[in-house]
Amino acid sequence: MLSTSDADLSQIAFFSASGVLFRDERISGKQYTISTDRFSPGVYIARVRSSEGVDVFKFRIK
Repeated sequence: MLSTSDADLSQIAFFSASGVLFRDERISGKQYTISTDRFSPGVYIARVRSSEGVDVFKFRIK
């Protein structure tokens, strides 16, 4: 789950570790939940746009 205290979320994009975009969604609100059941094990990059700017982070699915 991704959540913010003050920022309004607007977009989330997921990339493979090699940088290939595989999911891009418009979102709204202060919270976003995604099921990782469809993700293969590996390292991913998420880019999140909000009213406060853009954050990029890596995460791993076992």
